[in-house]
Amino acid sequence: METPHTKTPAELAVAITVSTQIPPNRNIVLQTYLGQEQPERSFNHLMDKLGRVSDRQEAFYKKKDLVLGLAHEKKLLAQLTEDYNRIEGRSQVAWEAKGKKGPHKLSPQEEQQKGAAEVNIKRYKESIAKIENEIAEYEELLNAPASAANMQSG
Repeated sequence: METPHTKTPAELAVAITVSTQIPPNRNIVLQTYLGQEQPERSFNHLMDKLGRVSDRQEAFYKKKDLVLGLAHEKKLLAQLTEDYNRIEGRSQVAWEAKGKKGPHKLSPQEEQQKGAAEVNIKRYKESIAKIENEIAEYEELLNAPASAANMQSG
């Protein structure tokens, strides 16, 4: 009967698993091993590296979702702006159809519509700017050279 080989401390390894959940319904699992006798600095460096890889993948999918959302927001803004620009024209046509005299004036309801449209247009522009900034941040992370990321982890 052969006796099993007993591993020395230098031969033993520590399993490292990093799991990240990325909405919607995505999981990333990274697995590796490192000798248990390695210095703590090696473990920290490896964990930092796995964290950067995971963060980059998360940024990739979040950016993809943001780009789709941005297109939708821009479409809605264009519709709101078009509706806003038509308020005066519709009002002018209605004014003339009723045979009103004097300079054209918006009705209180039309003034309210115009004010509400201005508020919504401002909100959409702010939302679009915020989304564009988020996309730029993710692009920066996605395009960062590997050597720069390694220097940050020291």
